Amino acid sequence: MIDERSIQALIALMDDPDEGVFTHVRDKLMEVGPDAIPYLESSWEERDLGLLFQSRIEQIIHDIQFESVKHELLKWYSSSEKSLIQGALIIARYQYPSLDEKKIEQFMDRIERDCWLEINENMTAFEKVKVLNKIFFGTYGFSGNAKNYNSPLNSYLNTVIESKKGNPLSLSILYSLVAQKLGMPDRKSTRLNSSHLVLS
Repeated sequence: MIDERSIQALIALMDDPDEGVFTHVRDKLMEVGPDAIPYLESSWEERDLGLLFQSRIEQIIHDIQFESVKHELLKWYSSSEKSLIQGALIIARYQYPSLDEKKIEQFMDRIERDCWLEINENMTAFEKVKVLNKIFFGTYGFSGNAKNYNSPLNSYLNTVIESKKGNPLSLSILYSLVAQKLGMPDRKSTRLNSSHLVLS
């Protein structure tokens, strides 16, 4: 693994006009991976070396994050036990590497608790889903993002939780995660009511 001094030396060459030098620097920093990002971000903030330097740093940070997420997704996909929340968090970490996963877990625990307080063993599966719908869409106000349907923010679990807006896929993932925590009996009973996801 490249040490801190070597990383700093590589970053110092980022504004070299020679594309061959830059390609070498990029390849070395890509080998370091996510550990290089804090140094790149610090240099971007502290050094005023012009647009070429800044744009190259931004590109390398993007490339490192992309490769890291791709690697994590491939590991997740090939694993025998695929956790839905872990897959969603991997996607969110592409844009938010320092994502507070515990905060997301705590939020879902709150929704689960609010639903659990209204659910009893005598309810049918349909009645339980009605409670979940009321809490999820009513109390917490989740809905489709009609104004910015194609925004990337609709795909990150943390931003969907913060804004209460998302696309059908992200809302379905979050809804399914809460349903799983509640031990809903089968997939059919946890299916979203399509009327809640119509973006008009």
